[in-house]
Amino acid sequence: GYGGYFRNSSGVALKAAGSGIIQSTAQSYVWISGNGVRPFHQSDSTVIDMDTKGGALVYCGATSGTRNVMLPITVPGPLYGQDVTVSDLDIYFRTEDDFDTITAVLLRRQAGVGSYDNILHDSATHGCDDDVHPDGCTIHYDLTSNNVLSADAGILYLTLELTYSSGGTTWIQIGGARLTLEHD
Repeated sequence: GYGGYFRNSSGVALKAAGSGIIQSTAQSYVWISGNGVRPFHQSDSTVIDMDTKGGALVYCGATSGTRNVMLPITVPGPLYGQDVTVSDLDIYFRTEDDFDTITAVLLRRQAGVGSYDNILHDSATHGCDDDVHPDGCTIHYDLTSNNVLSADAGILYLTLELTYSSGGTTWIQIGGARLTLEHD
């Protein structure tokens, strides 16, 4: 039998099974600070300076072009025995000008050592000129495939491809990311 079972007008609100599994239909949110961002390769000329607001300014270094950065994500897999579905991703960022952009976003779930499943692969160009949007911009994604974290697969990582029009001092600021988690 159940250890506890609570309903609301839209269905089950909270259920505690005799097996120890606790279930809730409420969404949870995980915030990932932008100051955890790191270069994809150790040999990249990418320069990352933390800001005082929990984010990071990412500079391309000596030459213009594309740089990849990674943002590790720590999320509990099954919570109290219940699988977790990652349903939304929001990325908070801004750029120094219109010419510096995020040109790819990849969210992956590790499926084993050296293998992964794509949850998201977006290669659209996203800009957020600081002069036009001083408070930054948000890129939102609804996630629908390979997005269930279980006891067998749940390590997540986010890769951002950043494109710079000139080398040196131009920057892209990564404020952070937010994941929406569902538990039903």
